[in-house]
Amino acid sequence: MNINELIERKKSGLSLSKEEIDFIIFGYKSGKISDGKMTDFMEIINAFKQAQKEALYILQNNPEEVAEKLQEDYLLSSEEILNAIETMP
Repeated sequence: MNINELIERKKSGLSLSKEEIDFIIFGYKSGKISDGKMTDFMEIINAFKQAQKEALYILQNNPEEVAEKLQEDYLLSSEEILNAIETMP
């Protein structure tokens, strides 16, 4: 997998699989995916507003700094994050 290809797929409006999202999460956590690429990816998710499930999966399975990015940089309020987590299966 390649982060640039996944970003392009999101730009095209395609959904990503859990495996592809895991690739991004673990790549970011390990430093193989830069802050800039993670920001690009999250901006696309935010711009399309169609990938809430993906954003919530990232939030649920990621370290605090990513949750903070979602909250501060991508205009998700604490209330939205808590409500989303409460409604997750």
